[in-house]
Amino acid sequence: MHDPDSFNKEQFYKETIEFLFAIYSNAADIDKHLLAMLADTLETYIEYKKVLDREGYVIEFNDGKTLGTNPLYKTMDNAVSIYISITNELQISLKARLENGAKEPLEMDKKFAYLMKGPNVK
Repeated sequence: MHDPDSFNKEQFYKETIEFLFAIYSNAADIDKHLLAMLADTLETYIEYKKVLDREGYVIEFNDGKTLGTNPLYKTMDNAVSIYISITNELQISLKARLENGAKEPLEMDKKFAYLMKGPNVK
């Protein structure tokens, strides 16, 4: 998010599907469609945020007589809600992973962690 111009929808899709497989060891074809929608939603959020950062969240209406929220904010806010909904549906949100007891891909069992430390020289 520090560099929104660097967002790559295809890369996000690829990394997210790898994450999904790493956590749950499987994914149905429908999950891939949901992931595509998730990538589109994140892209929408990023693009609208860039515009809002440039144009402002509060803009003038009626030839400058009235101030109000930029209408693009509603679309960006909806993208956040959709994003959360899809991540919950895919069970990849933090809340869903915790509720389902899914292990993070970086978690290791004790034996594997011990082996990864290398030789135990004293």
